[in-house]
Amino acid sequence: MIAVAIGDKQFVGTGKHPHIRRLVQVLRVGVALALRAAADLHHEPAVLREFQQLVVPDGLQPGELSPGAIVAAQPDVALVVDMDAVLSFGPFVAARRSAPRLDEVARSIEHDDRRRGHRCLIGRQRARTVQHPDVALRIDGDAGGISQLPLWRHLRPGGIHLERRHGSFRGRCLACELLPRAGDDDRSRQNGTIQNLSLHVFLLRWGRWRTRYCMLACNARNAEARMSQGTWTDHFPGNFMWSNATLVCKGMAPYGAVAVGEIEQICERLAARGPQDPDAWWQEWCAMAERNEKLADAAAVDGRDFTAGDHYLRAGNYYYTGERFVPPGERKLGIYKKALRCYQEGLKRRHRNIEFVEVPYEGKALPAYFMKADVKGRAPTVVLFDGMDNCKEMSVLFAGLEFARRGMNTLAIDGPGQGETLRLRKIYARHDYEVPGTAAYEFVAKRADVDPEKVVIMGYSFGGYYAPRIAAFEKRYAACVCLGALHWDLHAWQSKIKEQLKSDPKKSAQSNFQFQWILGLNDSETALGRARLFSLDGVAQRITCPVLITHGQNDRVVPVEAAHKLYAALTTPKKTLKIFTPEEGGAEHCQVDNRPLGIGYIADWIAASL
Repeated sequence: MIAVAIGDKQFVGTGKHPHIRRLVQVLRVGVALALRAAADLHHEPAVLREFQQLVVPDGLQPGELSPGAIVAAQPDVALVVDMDAVLSFGPFVAARRSAPRLDEVARSIEHDDRRRGHRCLIGRQRARTVQHPDVALRIDGDAGGISQLPLWRHLRPGGIHLERRHGSFRGRCLACELLPRAGDDDRSRQNGTIQNLSLHVFLLRWGRWRTRYCMLACNARNAEARMSQGTWTDHFPGNFMWSNATLVCKGMAPYGAVAVGEIEQICERLAARGPQDPDAWWQEWCAMAERNEKLADAAAVDGRDFTAGDHYLRAGNYYYTGERFVPPGERKLGIYKKALRCYQEGLKRRHRNIEFVEVPYEGKALPAYFMKADVKGRAPTVVLFDGMDNCKEMSVLFAGLEFARRGMNTLAIDGPGQGETLRLRKIYARHDYEVPGTAAYEFVAKRADVDPEKVVIMGYSFGGYYAPRIAAFEKRYAACVCLGALHWDLHAWQSKIKEQLKSDPKKSAQSNFQFQWILGLNDSETALGRARLFSLDGVAQRITCPVLITHGQNDRVVPVEAAHKLYAALTTPKKTLKIFTPEEGGAEHCQVDNRPLGIGYIADWIAASL
């Protein structure tokens, strides 16, 4: 026999069953391992002193291959937790892990934070329910159900969102239908009918629970295979294209232009769909953008301009991120127009010191934003060109805001092959960027709030080529800043990108159409030949103004060696190379992982150089 804890002697009624240790009878056939699970006695308060006739095996027999069951001490009481609701078998060593809470199946528990391995649900060990439940802060009100199964991920912890499962619910409902009602013939109870029905109910319930568990385990493994253990800088391990683009969007968080929680929601849905879905990227980013755009429109109608501005800026960044990998065409153009509209509505409401300006350029005009510093008279000014796949709406915030605080104006401009200039005006990139660089200088030098002797040329990412090229040929710039150097040999880099995109596109930060698109070309071979013109060899030596190069040690877009090569090629004595390390932050491409750190360093250098 085994000892069964009973909280009330009246509960026993006419006495214990004389064959409590017998084999379970299923249609009078002995089944050795039937009913080896938790007895379902917690939620049976309908009839006082009701006893559900279940065989309770001794769960601590030596050499047993599967755990036994735990029985509640007072199944007829629903509103209290008994202090001694444990089968005690003497001293028991918990083997360096916590005992389960009441809301958990009393099995082997691996982690107190409720992550447990499904492979440990069957074995020679088990942990019992707590002896003193009053030490817990609260007791789950549904402690009788089958516990949640947030599966332990065998490699390392991770977030898996699972639904709450109560495996006993349907079985309980079925029991209500099958078990005899009060007043039935007592002889049916004597011949074992209720016992057999209870066993059938349990076996049905157990089968359903196992099915659900297997589904959860399968989903968990699939989720782990799809996207496992992302970090802030590498949200989608094994998919650098997605991770880098997500990080660029995250980099706008310090400026109130995105919400990290919303990005997390987008990424969860992307992980569920996976990169094999060609529409997943733009659809998920645009869905969040549309939600913010609707909130912004409603706030604007109500006259809540600052709230509207916040949502518009977030919508603009999400639309622009979603557009990134969409091939040139009507869909890409439509998404961009939404992004531009939201960006501009947001900038008007949140940053009223920004002017929307047009820079004359070869009979046309380049769109730009002029962020004015809050100073009287003429002030130093930074002319800032973008990279290959970014835009002035981003740079006017991540650089312009800090420069304005320090008394410097900023002209954030979409040059040829960039942003609005490329998409809406069809003005394509060129290697001799001193032409748009000169146009930008002459525009700002004519303004009454700009000191023409203190104008700095700056570029980031691909702009790490444009800025030095401009400084080498347009001598009126007082200083040059490269927020990230570009590949010294652009032809070799684009050749590598081309091969990489053929073998595994996920390893590249660049889409397969980007470079030829900004050049206005239709084939990659012609674009690859044009890449030979984008070289600073023989150009960097012509720069005479002070030059600052900042670069991340862990830059995975442009290796740090490119920064060292550019620095070595400079002949001006006023040159500075700053490599940001992982320890100090800003070690990723263009300091996107800690953009304020990089911009602050640049602002300090400009102030000292001018």
